[in-house]
Amino acid sequence: MDAKAAAERPIQQDEKTALQAEIINMLFGSNLKSFIVASLVAITLAYVEYDQVNNIILFSWCVIFCFVYGLRFYTTLYFQRHSADYPTDYWLNIFRLSTLACGMAWGFAGYYFLSETNEVAHKAFITLVIVGVTGGQWWYML
Repeated sequence: MDAKAAAERPIQQDEKTALQAEIINMLFGSNLKSFIVASLVAITLAYVEYDQVNNIILFSWCVIFCFVYGLRFYTTLYFQRHSADYPTDYWLNIFRLSTLACGMAWGFAGYYFLSETNEVAHKAFITLVIVGVTGGQWWYML
């Protein structure tokens, strides 16, 4: 029985690795759509909050957003060219870290924009945007 279990273990490991590779391909494959949607939402948020938020805070958040999403876009392009050069665990961790960084960028927007805005309508808009974007990205972290 031990010999049979030992013989089946590499097959199970290969299936697990193939499944994980397919999941990672799907995750990185949807990154471009996520990048486009997040950019459109960020532009809309910056436009709507331009008169409500201190311009230095707004500009700083835009720089952070562009940096984080630029890195995510770069890692997606790098993955497309070099996915076979690294193990699947490496790419999964890179994806998780980039998703965490993007979530933190949106969290900064919520924290700083909500503290700067006094109007209820703007606070409601910011809250809906942040909840929508982070809710849409949260399942990637799993």
